[in-house]
Amino acid sequence: MKQFFNPFLKIAGWKALSYGLAAMLATTFLGSIYNIHLDGILNVHVNGNVSLSIALQENLINWLTLVFVFGLATWILNGRAFRFLDLLGIMAFTRIPFLVMPPLNAMFNMEMIGEKIRQSVFEGTGELLLSATEYLLLGIYLVISLLFIILSVTWLYNGFRILSNSKGIQANTAFIITLLAGVIISQVLFTIIE
Repeated sequence: MKQFFNPFLKIAGWKALSYGLAAMLATTFLGSIYNIHLDGILNVHVNGNVSLSIALQENLINWLTLVFVFGLATWILNGRAFRFLDLLGIMAFTRIPFLVMPPLNAMFNMEMIGEKIRQSVFEGTGELLLSATEYLLLGIYLVISLLFIILSVTWLYNGFRILSNSKGIQANTAFIITLLAGVIISQVLFTIIE
């Protein structure tokens, strides 16, 4: 079980990079099929007409943002060089949980539920026009997707600790600051691109 939450005890370098890149490519393909935007390092949105190029661009921006912020934080904490290949691999590998998001969105019919929520907001009624079944589907979807996002963040944390060779409050504080910086930077980049 420990290895599930910290796969980097056994996997790093080329292996982690190849698994992560394969998952990102599959996520790109599925995201374009199911119209899922990954427009932020922790964001998942349903939106019509996501092209293959947009889905690929989003995955690359998210991955490279993680590489930049966690690489910089690791360098600052460590004060010495680290294996860049391990950084690339760990950051790619942490994107694997997002592979389930496109089919999960389709399975729970999030595109239709999202459209109903948008209609409720734009009509100004303030009431969500969802059936009891749709509320249930939305709730189950939110719990499951949150668990996968938490898994990704857990992998990020454990990978960061290994890369930076840090522990305790120093690792925790640096991780939280770095993750927040990554969220902000990815949002800024996606705002500029739009």
